[in-house]
Amino acid sequence: MLAEFVHVVTDPKRFSQPLTVNQALERAEIWWESSEVDQLGSDAFSLRTFFDWMRQHRLGRKRILDTLLASTFREAGLQSILTTIARDFAVLGGCVCVVPRCRI
Repeated sequence: MLAEFVHVVTDPKRFSQPLTVNQALERAEIWWESSEVDQLGSDAFSLRTFFDWMRQHRLGRKRILDTLLASTFREAGLQSILTTIARDFAVLGGCVCVVPRCRI
């Protein structure tokens, strides 16, 4: 998730004042080390789900991070994702996509 965060918030096509990579990495590291955060990582089950979904839905290289993130969430028991790109997760099924009303 943190890799996707860094990817998104440094993109000048998405933000008028994107963060630098170093700024994004600093923020991501603060969140990673926060006591309120449950650290999840890919394991054998989530990687199997990732491989299956990539093949089943014929996803391309631009969907790798989202699909790995969704498979990790699924195997960890999470049932919803807060996202501005619900269509990217909806195809995978099995989770509820919550879309904020305001654009970031």
